Amino acid sequence: MSTRIADNNSLAAAFEAFNAHSEGLREAYGALQSRVDSLGSALKASQAARERQTQERDRVAARLAQLLEALPQAVIVIDQSGVIVDANVNAMHWFERSLIGLQWRSIELALYGSDGFSNTDVVLNRQRTISGCLSMLTDDSRMIVFTDVTDVRANQAQVERQERLTLLGEMAARVAHQIRTPLTAAMLHATNPNIARHSQQHVVARLQDIDAMVDDMLRFARGTPPAEERTDSVSLLQEVIDVVDDTLPEHIELVASFDDQCFGLQVNRVALVGALQNLVINAAQHCDDNGRIVLRHGLDAQGNVLLQVEDNGCGVEPAARERLFEPFFTTRSAGTGLGLAVVRSVARAHQGDVHYEATESGSIFSIRLPLVVTESKGISPAGDASQFAISANASSASPWAEVCHG
Repeated sequence: MSTRIADNNSLAAAFEAFNAHSEGLREAYGALQSRVDSLGSALKASQAARERQTQERDRVAARLAQLLEALPQAVIVIDQSGVIVDANVNAMHWFERSLIGLQWRSIELALYGSDGFSNTDVVLNRQRTISGCLSMLTDDSRMIVFTDVTDVRANQAQVERQERLTLLGEMAARVAHQIRTPLTAAMLHATNPNIARHSQQHVVARLQDIDAMVDDMLRFARGTPPAEERTDSVSLLQEVIDVVDDTLPEHIELVASFDDQCFGLQVNRVALVGALQNLVINAAQHCDDNGRIVLRHGLDAQGNVLLQVEDNGCGVEPAARERLFEPFFTTRSAGTGLGLAVVRSVARAHQGDVHYEATESGSIFSIRLPLVVTESKGISPAGDASQFAISANASSASPWAEVCHG
C-alpha cells in the first residue's frame, strides 16, 4: 500500500515538473515569437528603407545620366586597364565613332602622340579644336572632359586682329614721318643729274629702309597664319643666314653655331624666318665696328626648342627691357618699334614665346617653340616662359662647330 502511495507521489511530482517545464517553454516560445515579430518589423522597415535608397540612387543616377548627356562637353571614362567604359553623346559625335570598349591609348596616340595626354589644344578631325581636362575617380579610373574651344580660339584671334587693326591709326601716324625722311633723301639723290654710284647705293639703302618699315607694318597688322610646315631647326637657321648674310654691313660677322642634331618643328616657315631676320637685323643695329652675331639652336629644361640670336653689341638699358616687345616702343630715333613686336607675335602664334637676356658681352634673344617629337600632333608643352637655359644634353652628340659667314 505504501509503495503505491509513493508511486503516485512520484507521478504527481513528475506531472508537476512537466507542467512547470511546459509553462517555461510556452513563455520562451512567446518571447521568441515576440522577438521574431520585432525582427520581422525591423526587416520590413529595413527593406523599405533600402528600397527607398535604391529608388533615390536610381533617381540620382538617372539625373546624373541626363546631366552628362546635356553637358556641352565630351566626357570619356576609362577604367584601370585603359578601356573606355563610358562616354556621353557628345563624345560619340565629336570622335565620330562608338568609343565604349576601345583602348584609350589608341585614341591618345592619334591626338597627342607618344608623349600622351596633355592639356594643350588639339585639332579633332581637322575641324574642331578641343582641350581636355583629366580627373582621377575613387576607383582609380579616369575621366577626361573635352571642351570645344574652336569658337573661343577663333574669337581670340579675331580680338587680337581687331586690336592690331585699331593700332593701325597710331602706326600710320608714327611711321609716316619715318618713311618721309628716307623717301625724301632717296628722291633728292635720284633727281641728281650727276648721280654717282655712291648715290645710287644711298638711294637703294633708303628704299630698303622703307620696304622694311612697310613689311613690319603688314606683318603686325595681319598677324601670323597657323603653322603648316614640318621643318627642323638647322634648315630654318640656315635659311635665315642665306636671307640676311648679304644684307649685313661688312663690319658685322655672322656666325652659325650648330651641332649635328636637328630639332623638329611645325611652323609657318616664312613668318618664322622673318622673325629671326628681325632679330639679326636688330642685333646688327646695336653692334659697333667689330660686331659679331651668333645663331644657335638647342633645347631648354622643358624639352622645347630654342632658336637664339646672340650679339656683342651695347645691349638694352634695364629701364627699357620691360617694354622691349611692346608695339611702337623703340630706343632708336629711326626705329618703328614694330620689329620685336612682330617677333613676339610670331612666336606666340606658334605656342611659344621670345625672351631677352643681357650678357656680359652683349645680348641674347631666344625664341622658344614646341618640339615636334613624332609625325603626329604630339608636342612638348611650352612650359614656363622663364625657362630658357639650353640643357647640357642638347649638344652631347658632338661639340659645337662654328661656320663663319661674312
